[in-house]
Amino acid sequence: MKVAAVQHDIVWEDRDANFERLGPMIAAAAQDARLVVLTEMFSTGFSMATDLIAEPADGPSAQFLVDQARRHDVWICGSIPERPADGERPFNQLVLAGPDGSRHRYAKIHPFGYGAEHEY
Repeated sequence: MKVAAVQHDIVWEDRDANFERLGPMIAAAAQDARLVVLTEMFSTGFSMATDLIAEPADGPSAQFLVDQARRHDVWICGSIPERPADGERPFNQLVLAGPDGSRHRYAKIHPFGYGAEHEY
């Protein structure tokens, strides 16, 4: 299996601008790879402004991954600041989207201590 890692210049806390930048990069990576891996917090950057950037579980960033996976017939993953339905603190969630629309999740269990990630 070929894997493509996509690293991009993040537009800080601007999800739509990052989607626009990533679309062509994902298309190019998907030409040769079966799995496309995006950066941690790909849609916003590693921001601690969780009130501004946190999303529901199937929010815009997760939907972007699903749409890209379907469009390019690949598996694609990246982490997202997701807020649980119960309103608790958001967490850094890796979302893996399949070309069939499936979604799989893994919650980061070791927050970045030096950045005080656990406080946000």
